[in-house]
Amino acid sequence: MKNRKRIIKYAFLMLFVLSMLTACGKKQFEVTYNYNYDDAPDDYVDTVDSGSATTAPEDPTRESYSFTGWYTDADATEAVDFEVAITEAVTYYAGWEQTSAVVTLDLNYDGAESSTEEVEIGTSFSTPTTPTREGYLFTSWYTDADCTETYDFSTEVSGDLTLYAGWEEDDGESKRVTYMWNINDLGEYDTVSVKTLGYATEPELSLDGYYLEGWYTDKECTEKFEFASTRISDNLTLYAHWLNIAVFEAEYTDLTGLEGMGYSGNASGTNMIESDSERGASNGYYVGWLYNEGLTLTFNVESDEAVDNAIIALSLSTEYYDITITDETFTVSVNGEAVEYSDISFTGVTEMNLPFTTYILNTNVSLNEGSNVITISVTNNEKKTGTIYATAPLVDCMYIYSESEVTWSDGFPLESNIG
Repeated sequence: MKNRKRIIKYAFLMLFVLSMLTACGKKQFEVTYNYNYDDAPDDYVDTVDSGSATTAPEDPTRESYSFTGWYTDADATEAVDFEVAITEAVTYYAGWEQTSAVVTLDLNYDGAESSTEEVEIGTSFSTPTTPTREGYLFTSWYTDADCTETYDFSTEVSGDLTLYAGWEEDDGESKRVTYMWNINDLGEYDTVSVKTLGYATEPELSLDGYYLEGWYTDKECTEKFEFASTRISDNLTLYAHWLNIAVFEAEYTDLTGLEGMGYSGNASGTNMIESDSERGASNGYYVGWLYNEGLTLTFNVESDEAVDNAIIALSLSTEYYDITITDETFTVSVNGEAVEYSDISFTGVTEMNLPFTTYILNTNVSLNEGSNVITISVTNNEKKTGTIYATAPLVDCMYIYSESEVTWSDGFPLESNIG
């Protein structure tokens, strides 16, 4: 009996020793967390038993960046799966997305001090105050120290940026013309030197969602500046005048009851809508088949205030023949008042893909506060051939450029026309 107890005791002792040996011999691996940027803190290192998963440390922070996660590669393309067992030493890398950038303004001459400003990524950088330098005229801000590439201050900032001031010697015979964006807190667009009693050049400026109507000598845009006839006799600041752009697609109007004609047939209602892949229609569709006197497209729109200086424009093309339309043969009316416009000629119609072009009809259109009805009508019977009984263009869309907000009326647009 004693021998049996001795054997059992010995067996338990052996099991204990074996488990201790197993525990002491279990492999461990280092998991290194690399913060993945220059001058970053020392790596964080975790020790993990073989076959166990690691636990991500607390999210790191970095000025001007947001942490996106841990990755298996330094380029941060493959995210770490923290449920995968560790079977060897590994290194994981922090991923970062820049949230703000530093814009450095380099005055670009010996002895001058640079300044910096922090700008949110994805936003534009407001034009800084025009610097001064004795004996020189400031020309613009550039992306290179040699001043060959002017910086566009409407550009969204995507990373750290250095801008360089451009200068030209003041010979006493030049004047400075400064162009201001005059919208959305954008400041100066450019500054140029113009010979005294010379002429300034109108810059080609654009901004999504807005139409540049012209340049003015005052911020309120009451005194228009005429580039072709005004000599520069003193330093001058000019302000851009922007109008809202409203787009009204012809294919979204009510075509019920309309019957159009073509080269050898006809189409009615929404069958007058054509899909476009060659002419560049703004929405991929346009209205054709308007070769019949009396056919009318009606646009019902709302203006949030009354204006008398709205601009109306049409995007038009044609097919089959070179044609000319006039305000008597192709009538545009706003609230029953005919819009006068200069003749529009379409030439070079040798192939059936003449690009759509925007034609400004009139720059002094009055809109009521509230509802407005704008019609485009074929008002001629100039027959060409076959079943083409009138001269008419293809109609892509109508643009209204206005200080007011102009939108479709309730019930429009009829997007179901092409649905």
